[in-house]
Amino acid sequence: MNNQKDNVLMDRLITKGKFEPFGMIANHIDVNGILRYALMSNKDFEGEGFHVACHVLTKDYYEDPTDFAVPHTHDFDEFNILLPLGAAELVYEIELNGEKQNLKAPATVFIPAGTEHNTRPLAGEGVFICIQLDNERQMGRSELKEQFAFI
Repeated sequence: MNNQKDNVLMDRLITKGKFEPFGMIANHIDVNGILRYALMSNKDFEGEGFHVACHVLTKDYYEDPTDFAVPHTHDFDEFNILLPLGAAELVYEIELNGEKQNLKAPATVFIPAGTEHNTRPLAGEGVFICIQLDNERQMGRSELKEQFAFI
């Protein structure tokens, strides 16, 4: 392939993440010790039905632990992925429809559309990845899938 065409394709498939405080998100508030990065969304790939964010939990959070969200629902599916930092243990409380469970990383939680949910760090440091999927938009062949077909 020619280099110019490769660069154009790569530019369309790679996005730069940006720091985006929790306070910018409905049902969330800013807290110390958790850094939130918006990595990819339908703003980056028009017509796509997804959002990917990464929350980096540091030990500073535990100096003044505050809930960063209230129980809430979405009309789309969501995945929460918990990854510990190195050998450190990471524990989150996961609340689904009022039922709470402590979850030790590494782990993945599937939250179906319409499920009331919330999360809260309990111990450790690590990464919390949130992937939200717009169910209707995921059904058809999307522009992003078309782009990957060229690779």
